[in-house]
Amino acid sequence: MNKTAQQKYQFAPDQCSAESRARLLNDMMQDRALVRQEFLDFAQMLAKRGVTSIKDIGFDRHSGLLPVLEELEAAGELPLRVHFALEPVLQPIDIPAGLQYKEQYQGEFLRFQGYKLMMDGVVADHTGDMLEPYADMPGVTTLRPVDYEAIEAAVQAADSYGIKCCLTAEGDAAIRKAVDLIEGCNRKRGEQRIRHSISDLEYPHPDDIKRMGENGIFAEVYAQILLLNPSYEDAYMAAVAGKENESRFYNYKSMLEANVPITIGTDLPLFLTSVPDSLYAASYRLFPDGSPPGGWNPGQGMPASEVLKAWTVNGARHCGMEECTGTLEVGKAADIAVFDRNLLDTTATGIRDTHVILTISAGRITYDASRNEG
Repeated sequence: MNKTAQQKYQFAPDQCSAESRARLLNDMMQDRALVRQEFLDFAQMLAKRGVTSIKDIGFDRHSGLLPVLEELEAAGELPLRVHFALEPVLQPIDIPAGLQYKEQYQGEFLRFQGYKLMMDGVVADHTGDMLEPYADMPGVTTLRPVDYEAIEAAVQAADSYGIKCCLTAEGDAAIRKAVDLIEGCNRKRGEQRIRHSISDLEYPHPDDIKRMGENGIFAEVYAQILLLNPSYEDAYMAAVAGKENESRFYNYKSMLEANVPITIGTDLPLFLTSVPDSLYAASYRLFPDGSPPGGWNPGQGMPASEVLKAWTVNGARHCGMEECTGTLEVGKAADIAVFDRNLLDTTATGIRDTHVILTISAGRITYDASRNEG
């Protein structure tokens, strides 16, 4: 961390804010040839992991990457489907840009997916907004107050123009508010509701999971996030919420029972995409060291078949692409990932050794392990 970083981009030795990163990205994205090559290298790496479609989050107008993606799409060289959302960082929510992108980017390979709005922080460092005080910090429900009024205004504005929102919420208080906001939008729209979503959903209250199902609110979860904890002994969940509430974290089974449509992705750059690792965390409920015996709150896990649905058909539904992709059917695009073993019949000890051997995107081979392509 040098003085230029601190002065020009306003980084700090103890903080890496979205605002600072957005300023830095604005400069980095000026070299279009470099951006193009970096994106193609990134897509190649993802192809080796079986990825045929991504949802990318771009700061503000996403002006650095979009021109490159447009050129690749026009030349027929975009190697995967790119869905993108705008996250207001240096500027407030830009409705005119959203309307422009909604009309401009609705193709098969490059598609606008609305806005990404951050609500609270994370429960692990006590910045997630909680209904009850933290077990290890009496009297504190969050160390980072949330401007819910500003978020509500942004969501209502987007919804009024028919633009989707994904609300990132971690603590149960923030998740409840996110459900409130989307529920309010749904009441106004009636049968014309939009496929809004809530992402992360670290510590939801059971009542709000039920409401998500009733309102058809998509859950965008990152199953691999459990693997940030090296072991059960090192995990923070019981410490911050109390042992009696530990099972409420990442309770995917409750979401399934409430008919919440679940999608799974990867919260880059924390993890690189891995369907096998998602199965290890979400189905077997194990930490990287294999603890605890029998899995961590296994009753809240997600069956392997549901994990694969979350990675495929549910993601396609949420992006409005279910008529084109998401399942293997005659007439749909050939978006296929082939693994070296049956993901539905693999042990916990073997699942993380699984590898992709073939990836096909829209009928084109983007990775072939036998020929070392991609």
